Amino acid sequence: GAAAAVDTLEAGLQLRSRRLDYQQAQLDFQTARLYLETFLWDNVGEPLQLAPGVVPEAVPPAASLPMPSGLDSLIALVDMHPELVKYQIKGEQLDVDRRLALENLKPELNLEYNWLWAPGNNPLDIIAPFENDYKWGANFAIPLLYRKERGKLNQVRIKVEQNSLDQDNIYLQLENEVRQRYAQFQQYDQMLTQATIMSDQYAQLLAAERIRFENGESSLFLVNSREVKYLDARKKQIDLEAKLGKALAELWERSGILEVLWLDWTDTVNGTP
Repeated sequence: GAAAAVDTLEAGLQLRSRRLDYQQAQLDFQTARLYLETFLWDNVGEPLQLAPGVVPEAVPPAASLPMPSGLDSLIALVDMHPELVKYQIKGEQLDVDRRLALENLKPELNLEYNWLWAPGNNPLDIIAPFENDYKWGANFAIPLLYRKERGKLNQVRIKVEQNSLDQDNIYLQLENEVRQRYAQFQQYDQMLTQATIMSDQYAQLLAAERIRFENGESSLFLVNSREVKYLDARKKQIDLEAKLGKALAELWERSGILEVLWLDWTDTVNGTP
């Protein structure tokens, strides 16, 4: 009757909607694929392309992810973050400049002594080094105002202080971002747990509704409604899995754990124990 035609029309609309979603997902996947290829290079500097069958790995459960033990452990790794290491190296360079500026403040003292004894002269002259045929002296120089030297030293001290302030500021920013990413990761983990439960329950309702439909106790409209709710719940679950993986990557990057993993990997490749 009319109800069957309406159910068929609704099923067709849902099919077209899913096709549009699928095409949009394909477009997003291709865009992300091309963006990733901009970071792929071989050993000789030639750009690489991903093989057609390469797809991202599924995000593992949060409990199996390689996480340090707690927030404090993550914050302790911030000191190895490349942004902080940059300021540490700059501080060492400025310390060399500071010591050089201090050396330039010291007075200059030059001692001169020329031994003019030559073969054929009286060897007894050696015991009288400050008499005939010897030249000796001393030069002592010191700037009166030290304007240039003091100006250089003050300039270096200002740079050292500014570098220290910048380093403290970056550390505080990284620490706050680690706390934020850690809280975000935990929140997504909890949300994913609930979304997984909801997806499983909607799948059970859909299976039960299909059994009822096969027994003549339901309609295609109800089956489609159950299926739409299940697909929405499943989509939300997949979105949260992606957000969880992204939050973990951002947490690793901000805490500096990527630097630790990179050093461990290079040690393994180079055979360093």
